[in-house]
Amino acid sequence: MTEIINFMNVGTRNCHAMHVVDSDRLWQVFHERYCITLVSTGLARWRYRHRDSDASPDGIMLMEPGEVHVNTKIVEKGTFFAFCIDHEHLLELCRDTMVTPAHFKTELLESTPCRAHLMSLVRAAHEDEPEAQEEQLCLAVSSIVAQSDETPQRRPGRARTKVRRGAGLLLDRYRATPWKTVDVKQVAGELDMSYHWFVHSFRSEFGLPPYRFVQSLRRAHAQRLMTMGPSEDVTSMRDIALMAGYADAPHMARDFKRTQGVSPSLVARSLHTRW
Repeated sequence: MTEIINFMNVGTRNCHAMHVVDSDRLWQVFHERYCITLVSTGLARWRYRHRDSDASPDGIMLMEPGEVHVNTKIVEKGTFFAFCIDHEHLLELCRDTMVTPAHFKTELLESTPCRAHLMSLVRAAHEDEPEAQEEQLCLAVSSIVAQSDETPQRRPGRARTKVRRGAGLLLDRYRATPWKTVDVKQVAGELDMSYHWFVHSFRSEFGLPPYRFVQSLRRAHAQRLMTMGPSEDVTSMRDIALMAGYADAPHMARDFKRTQGVSPSLVARSLHTRW
């Protein structure tokens, strides 16, 4: 059977779902959003946060924004359902149940209650109205965060609050002028933190240093430009690289190769046929 991929919206907010059937693709995905994937059938080897794990039936794969996961080996064709949720939406869903999300654990989540909630969400995605889907989405996400959060129920202290504000500042600075260099040292100074302490705290909070976080923003913006296809102002990988804040096209190529294992041109062709 040939691989089948279906896309759909779920709930009343910006949550997208992807239903993939009989896939033997070696996926290499950069995640702009939280991604919760329910594996139905198949067996694959995947690498995430420098760890290798097996994606097998009954397991739930959890990914965070700004990170990459790569399938390194397909043992059996797989069928899975992936839900992609914005950070703000996730916080809102969890706030309703008094759970504060931090970081997903790296290992595959194997929880019967969480799987039952996700199965109900899959059925709702095909059959129910958006309001009912949103209610089921809240139940599924809050149960998963409660099971997989590395620091569940813990309120952020002063240092963590500063670092989270720093991430917001980095994001705002980049979005305002994506073609310019984001000054991490300046952001640290605005937070009244030393540069080295800010880097250390940022890594502890988000799992990557701030400059890698900015690089993830560049990659995401470059991929958005690729998705739009060539235009009068954007005709080459060099144009995309400069508009996304890379020094040049080779700089962008090295970043894509390092994080996703593929060239920007290959990614661009998979996103738009005119590249």
